[in-house]
Amino acid sequence: MTDASPHFKQTVRSLSGGLLTPAHRSLLVATISRERLVEANSITVVSDNIIRIIGPSIGGALLGIAGVEIAIATDIFSYMISSVLLSLVAVKSSQQKQKGAEISLKQKWLEFWGNWWNGLKVVGTNQLYSTIFFDVFLHLVGSRND
Repeated sequence: MTDASPHFKQTVRSLSGGLLTPAHRSLLVATISRERLVEANSITVVSDNIIRIIGPSIGGALLGIAGVEIAIATDIFSYMISSVLLSLVAVKSSQQKQKGAEISLKQKWLEFWGNWWNGLKVVGTNQLYSTIFFDVFLHLVGSRND
């Protein structure tokens, strides 16, 4: 019998990447001025690639030196720092940029999930959309990023 955990891990990674990457890019567009968007996008792509290169080495070294408990605690701590820093970001919507009002990241998060849920309702009521959605889902789950 084969171990299902690598397949589960790949499924979760593909699904989270499929949801988080577009959200990350849209947040970048919402927070950076149009004049500096190309520069910001370049920095984001380079930093993402650097993290992909050195992250596993640092994680492996930490795991080998300090053990699994410290490696997991460090991972949790890094996510907590990221969430605190992201919560400090205020995003201006295109409609409210004219008024000068700011929308908090929490409001954007709630709006995102509300729109996501409404989109799923549309997908569930239309056979063509549900077929396309299922096909894309299978592609995401079946794609290998390793």
